[in-house]
Amino acid sequence: MALRRRSGSEWGLIGAEEDLQGYGGSLEGTPVFLGCSNIDPYIPETRVRRSADIIEQIGGQVEVRIYPAMGHNINQDEIDAVSAMVREATKQKS
Repeated sequence: MALRRRSGSEWGLIGAEEDLQGYGGSLEGTPVFLGCSNIDPYIPETRVRRSADIIEQIGGQVEVRIYPAMGHNINQDEIDAVSAMVREATKQKS
């Protein structure tokens, strides 16, 4: 299991279920949004919830939203939530 950066600040937990342990370091209160559908064909809801647990264990402030019957898409609620998260994080640094 690895915490991988794909581009910019986008990252995720990648790997087999048995590798979901042993993370070190700290996210020191970093806000993290995890949004997914309960029927996403690529990301099982159980992986989203397990990822949230791991991220919280290393200090992330996780918000999980599971959307019914959405598939593998992004919706306006997710965009609004992440936009608000970025605005708040930016405001705190000013």
